[in-house]
Amino acid sequence: MKNAIFYYYQLSSYDIHKIDKAYFFKSSSYDLALIPTMLDNKEIEDLNNLSIRLMNLGIETNQIIYNKANLPITNIDGINYVLIKYNKGKDQIITINDIMYFSNITTRIDLKEKIKWKKLWIDKIDYMEYQITHFGKSNPKIRESFSYYVGLGENAISLINSLGENYAMSVQHTRLKHDCNFFEFYNPLNFVVDSRVRDVCEYIKSKFFSIKNLDMDSFIESVEDYIVNQKYSRDELILFLSRLLFPTYYFDLYEQIVVGLKDEMSINLIIDRVNNYEKFLKRIYLYMCTFVSMPDIEWLKKNN
Repeated sequence: MKNAIFYYYQLSSYDIHKIDKAYFFKSSSYDLALIPTMLDNKEIEDLNNLSIRLMNLGIETNQIIYNKANLPITNIDGINYVLIKYNKGKDQIITINDIMYFSNITTRIDLKEKIKWKKLWIDKIDYMEYQITHFGKSNPKIRESFSYYVGLGENAISLINSLGENYAMSVQHTRLKHDCNFFEFYNPLNFVVDSRVRDVCEYIKSKFFSIKNLDMDSFIESVEDYIVNQKYSRDELILFLSRLLFPTYYFDLYEQIVVGLKDEMSINLIIDRVNNYEKFLKRIYLYMCTFVSMPDIEWLKKNN
């Protein structure tokens, strides 16, 4: 890999170490990473332009380094890579305050396109229902639980029907985990344009289903404080609730199980917390109802 780095980038590299499928190394005083990608040159160029706009706002994103052919993608031994220069690495984990700062700063960019969440979610559920029909027999635990989580997804989709256009677009991430480090957080290859509620909702769900013995009262209070501090519009609150309802945590794990990356019994980690998550959703919904008129969701209004 050292020879390839010099050939394609004219960089001397040392202290190269491989983590998963990426190569991390130093060159002069810089920290760099060669990361495999499924994106094409045009997609990466667009993300690079977005990253430059963020840097102009004072956000120190990782930088995409072009190769000697002035292209962002380099094919090495049949694999497409992108070279990234970074300042903050894998040893520091983000907090909810980092999400707030990043999301609010990036709303200053003129991002007019609205994400069609409803269509994306409907297509996802339709595809998974097709899968469960054809492959579900080999995964009985998923087959048992699948209809419940489809129901949650359909609840989220129905909320979108009451949505207006009063919400801010921001730079967000493809899927933000609660243990995301700064390298991944500022990596342009992870950026997407979406409502500013996307990242925080995925962070909340990840934290809820990943941390054992989570202090529920403290956790809920932190979410309520975040909502108040962000001063969300009614449409943003509807998006926030719909994103919490939509079970990406289940569907992501489902997909890993179906392709053999995870054991089916790992789904129990989610199923075993279903009652607590319902309580959490009810608390957040009722809290929102105290200061804005929310769509009527009967099962969230019922007492436990």
